[in-house]
Amino acid sequence: MIELLQCIETTTENVSSHCKSERIQKMHQRIEAIKSNEEIGVKFMQEWEEKILDRRKAREEGHAEGIAEGEALVKKVFKFSMQGQSNEKIAELCNIPLVKVNEILE
Repeated sequence: MIELLQCIETTTENVSSHCKSERIQKMHQRIEAIKSNEEIGVKFMQEWEEKILDRRKAREEGHAEGIAEGEALVKKVFKFSMQGQSNEKIAELCNIPLVKVNEILE
């Protein structure tokens, strides 16, 4: 078990050659074969890029949703204000802090 953990931690030829376990040595050979396979490296990089693009898209969508929600809240606050509601009542109706209502109306 100790040899396996050392092999996983440092995965080098030097460590695997000192392991007595034949299974660990075979595992190391498979790992090296995968690492040296260019096709697998390209697939890994493509997946990495896809994840980055997905995160960027999700962030942009979240940003757009946040702006839309903010705009809707501002409209709602102004609507209640035009109806003559007090700032305290607007805060209660919109379920936001009074400070936020004051900021919007300023």
